[in-house]
Amino acid sequence: MGYFLVSLRVSVAVSREVYVRGWVKALMYGATLAPAIVAIVGLMKQSFVATETRGLEFCIGTAMIAASCWLFGRLYFLCSVIVTEAGIEQSSLSLRKGLKRKVRLGWERVVSASFRASSFHFLGDEGTKLELNTTLFNNAQETIRAVHNLLPDRLRSQAGF
Repeated sequence: MGYFLVSLRVSVAVSREVYVRGWVKALMYGATLAPAIVAIVGLMKQSFVATETRGLEFCIGTAMIAASCWLFGRLYFLCSVIVTEAGIEQSSLSLRKGLKRKVRLGWERVVSASFRASSFHFLGDEGTKLELNTTLFNNAQETIRAVHNLLPDRLRSQAGF
């Protein structure tokens, strides 16, 4: 019934959660890091060969590496979300606050929730922004319904449900 990429775990009718499956994460991460690896190998090979377009090749390779790293960080953020009956948690990669940062917010600490552009956006009491993008799941409607069922009433009405 559409639980191919979205995983809803129910145990003893108390604990339910919505999260991105591990193999989907691995596929996303691999697809974003592959161009960076190709660019690094290309730059290493070019360092031994003198060509007229060396500067252009260096710029293109560097741009590919930067874009891949940015996309990896963004997908890591989006794929690390877990929504439960207790709240929401999400990890991010940042050079400013250590390499990896995990944020857990209970529903009482979530100030607002909204749904726009296929994503749930949550704002924590300290200004923390979290996001669940429904397009990462096989069945977006099932994901929306599952998250809707996990939200407290005050956040459900803010999100437009």
